[in-house]
This record gives sequence, C-alpha cells and structure tokens, in this order.
Amino acid sequence: MSDRDLLLIERYYRAELSDAEQAEFEKRLQEDAEFRKEAGRYNMAMESIRLNSRELFKKELGQRPLIKSPGRRQWFWTGIATGIVLTLGLIYVFNKSPRPVPAQNTPSGTIKEDSLQPQRPDAVPVDSGNNKLPPQPQAAARTPARIFAAHYRPFENNLTKQAGVRSGSAGSNPDSIFSRFLALYQTKRYPEAIQLYNTLPALRRSDDNNLFFYANALLAAGKTAQAEDVFDTILRQGISDYLDETRWYAALCAIKLGDFPSAKKHLNVLAGGNNTVYQTEAANLLKELPD
Repeated sequence: MSDRDLLLIERYYRAELSDAEQAEFEKRLQEDAEFRKEAGRYNMAMESIRLNSRELFKKELGQRPLIKSPGRRQWFWTGIATGIVLTLGLIYVFNKSPRPVPAQNTPSGTIKEDSLQPQRPDAVPVDSGNNKLPPQPQAAARTPARIFAAHYRPFENNLTKQAGVRSGSAGSNPDSIFSRFLALYQTKRYPEAIQLYNTLPALRRSDDNNLFFYANALLAAGKTAQAEDVFDTILRQGISDYLDETRWYAALCAIKLGDFPSAKKHLNVLAGGNNTVYQTEAANLLKELPD
C-alpha cells in the first residue's frame, strides 16, 4: 500500500475528498479487495483511538478540580492515600481467600456434564432380596442446542468494550452510527443494534470487519441461519481481520442448526492450523460431536 493510498484513505474518513475523488475512491473500494481491507483497518484503528482518547479526557477532567483547587489539595492527597490503603486491603483479602482452579481450555458457561457420572450399561442394580431391578436410564445425549450453549459466548474485544462504556454517541455520520451499533451490541441490545447497522451506507455495511460484528449481533439475537450466511460470506472473501473468529462462530452456527458435517469442516481447519485463535477449543469441541 503506497503513501498516496494511505493519504487518500485518511482524507476520505476526514470528508476532504471532492465529489469526483469520492466517486473514484468508492469505485476502487468495490474493485480492489486489498485497498478495501486497508480502508477497514484504518477505520477500526481510528475508532479505537477515538474511544481511548475520550475515556482519558474524562478521567483527566474528573481529576482537574481536585488538583487545581488549593483548598482541596489536602483532600486530594488524603483520597489518594485512602485509595492505596483500600487497594492493599483488597489484595490481602483476595490472596488469603481460597480460589477455585479454573478448568483448562473451557469456555465460560460450559455445562459440566461429566459430573453426571452415568452408570455403566453392564451394571445392573439389585435390591435387598437379590431381585434384579430395571437398568437405570442413561444420561440424555447432548443435543445440538446443548452443545451450542456449552461453548457459545458473545464475541467481544477492546473495541466493543470501549463502545459499551460510552453507551453510544450522538451523530448521524457513519463513524457515530457504527460506534452506537457497537455500544448496543456490547450492552446486549441486539435487535436495536441490528436495526441501526442497516442504516449505515452500503459500503460500510459490506465492509468485512464490520460484517463480522453484524453477524455476531444476528447470532446473539437468535437469527442463527442469517448469521451463518454472513459468516460464510466473510470466509469466502477471505480478507477480514477476524477470519479465525469468523470460522469459530460459523462452526457454532452449524452446530446449533444440527449441521455437524459443516461444523466439523470449520473446526478441523482451526484445530489443524498453526496457533489459530481457537485451536485448542476447536480440538476439544470436535471430540464432543457425534460421528
């Protein structure tokens, strides 16, 4: 990517292009996959920087009256000292409290079905009169919905977390709309997030990185078949920054829909890759799927 291209992308997001330049830029977005991917990365980077800067400014603004007011200087340092004491106290209590040992490679919310300990088929219980009792029923087989629930958790990263803290921002430009979409997603208001996403300009809606978050909103809202279609589209294009994550959620969609062969194809790619994001989880999940 040349410096001229990077400057062009920057000018586009700063709304500095002429009508002719913007038309040429949007045409290139449609025809040049590498250029479209670089534009998406720039957009994500600027959004992350903007969110971080806003939070830092808020913190600085909150501290400014205490630092500048001579009459409150003593209270400022007293507050700092109190905070340190409380923090040390919490650390001491936390270190003294027994902590459970986390299960390795187990997603949050996993159902501990091994604790059911089903009885061996050949073990036939008897009563005190040595009369054979009917065999105990075996534990119910894991259904697609149960397997999905055991491994699914909504996707989040720093971008969604920062947006969720702000709970969205006003404005009708694409950056503000997408920020509000992420905030709605992070706060689990999925139907509203989906509705807002569809108000974005067509080029922003078709961006592969943006589509990844949209597909996750669809999945979280229970629109599994639609989410799977979007994830599959992202995988076919192959230019998103979230390809491993996309394949993992595509596999979960297939499982929920009962399509185990498709799920296995996705999981085998992840498990057989080199240091893929979900390599271990994919290998473990493959063992749970029926033959």
